[in-house]
Amino acid sequence: MKETLKTLVEFKTTHQEGNKEEFNKAFDFIISQIKDFVKGFKLIEKNGYKSLILWKKEKPEIIYMCHLDVVPARNEDFIFRETKDKYFGRGVLDDKFSIAVLIETLKELKDKNISFGGIITSDEEIGGFNGANYIINKLKFLGKVFIVPDGGLNFSLETEAKGVLHLKIVLKGKKAHGSMPWQGKNALDEFLRGYNKLRKFFPEYKKPTWKPTLNLGKLSGGEVANQVCDYAEALLDFRYPFGYKREKILSIAERTFPKAKIQIIAGGDPIKTNLKNEYVKKWILITEKILKRKIKLTKSYGATDARFLAKYNIPFIIMQPKGGNYHSDNEWIDKKSLIQFKEILKAFLEK
Repeated sequence: MKETLKTLVEFKTTHQEGNKEEFNKAFDFIISQIKDFVKGFKLIEKNGYKSLILWKKEKPEIIYMCHLDVVPARNEDFIFRETKDKYFGRGVLDDKFSIAVLIETLKELKDKNISFGGIITSDEEIGGFNGANYIINKLKFLGKVFIVPDGGLNFSLETEAKGVLHLKIVLKGKKAHGSMPWQGKNALDEFLRGYNKLRKFFPEYKKPTWKPTLNLGKLSGGEVANQVCDYAEALLDFRYPFGYKREKILSIAERTFPKAKIQIIAGGDPIKTNLKNEYVKKWILITEKILKRKIKLTKSYGATDARFLAKYNIPFIIMQPKGGNYHSDNEWIDKKSLIQFKEILKAFLEK
């Protein structure tokens, strides 16, 4: 598994110009590793983004979903490194370890007739709309439970995740000389008036909260200091818990920016797994037996591709081994916990 992970890390599968061939080579490698251990597989493409689906049985009950793409990194982070206890490299935790685990598990269970399938996407880090969304909602590659090893660090079970809504706010004004602002209409001023009203509904929080939150991710407008700005554009990031409706956010935004053009850039519903589900209960029992300890139940402020399961009410298992520094320098994963995660998955599938 170490050599498989090393090979995967060294593919520069980031969404930077010129890296398309890296994705092609990575998928070729993965297919070469799994083709003899599955009943079937299919490499699909949507809007230029490839995904691989595979199955040991058609219409599998258990589906394992992971992603090949990673966020940009220094050149040295694409060189696989190790110490006594850890592996280092971009993607060792988020999320290439999960592909290495999948490959190794398929090899070890090659003679087992298990109702198991997999999804490996290449666009999770930029929204997942051409990967997981397309496979789940268009191709209907659905099972009775999804394993998504993209959260729940150090073997905690992620039971709930916030929904996400990204909005683009566009406002138009009227140009004038900066010395006579009364002759124009400043689009940035209009945005700021609306934004201050919006903050009354979505205040700033200095500590972790499970309430709906707002982040102003980008604001642009105007050209020079001595000209009234006639165009303003902002990108807003809302996160909201299970039970809160995105329609409410849209309604508030429309009221606070009545003259704006409002566009949904991205979105995903909040999700909550069923802890009484038999698959979930078995996973917890097996994990606690292998780890020899109780696991923690956690919630996530962020979103994964599991959000595309929301409308199907399919239970999910979100859990990762021990690791750290994802999306930053010197990303790492604990060697022992990587093996433990593979043993948990294998035992779960066997039973």
